[in-house]
Amino acid sequence: MTFNDKIDLYMKNKNYNNLKQLAEASEIPYTTLRDFYEKKSADNSRLSTIRKLSNFMGCSMDYLAYDDVTDFNGYLVDTFISPKIKQDNELDNLLFSKAKELNDEEKQAILKVMNAIHKDIDKELDN
Repeated sequence: MTFNDKIDLYMKNKNYNNLKQLAEASEIPYTTLRDFYEKKSADNSRLSTIRKLSNFMGCSMDYLAYDDVTDFNGYLVDTFISPKIKQDNELDNLLFSKAKELNDEEKQAILKVMNAIHKDIDKELDN
């Protein structure tokens, strides 16, 4: 799996539409991410940038740097991931794995509940 494949998969799973959105969220300059992407690898990339991107994504630098390392979950680096990111990744993985088992009607019901919760949280924050 190439660097681009890994970035594409991450963006798809996290609902980023393009590199620009990923750059903004990760606080990595868009031109830097674009250059990595156009080269189709992390070769000759700055270590600090790979570290920042891997910390943001919640994976190891090896996962990003080496095409033969393809197991995102098997290469999580717990010592470098904040508890919040680790919790979010675990929840995302659980939701993605369970969502595959749901039919369309069940998925719609879950989305309604999540949207209602989100609206309640927004109301609380506004008060």
